[in-house]
Amino acid sequence: MQKAQDAYDTSIKRLKTGKGNIIKRAENMVELGLKPKKLLNISSEDES
Repeated sequence: MQKAQDAYDTSIKRLKTGKGNIIKRAENMVELGLKPKKLLNISSEDES
């Protein structure tokens, strides 16, 4: 069970902080003029 939790934590960390992470890419799309249908509240402090 611990290995699964560690793998999950590593994946989430990469999505949030890795080079070219998905969160930053989404923010860049909005800055370029993309109008999202829904806004997500994604915070780097959400580590639960």
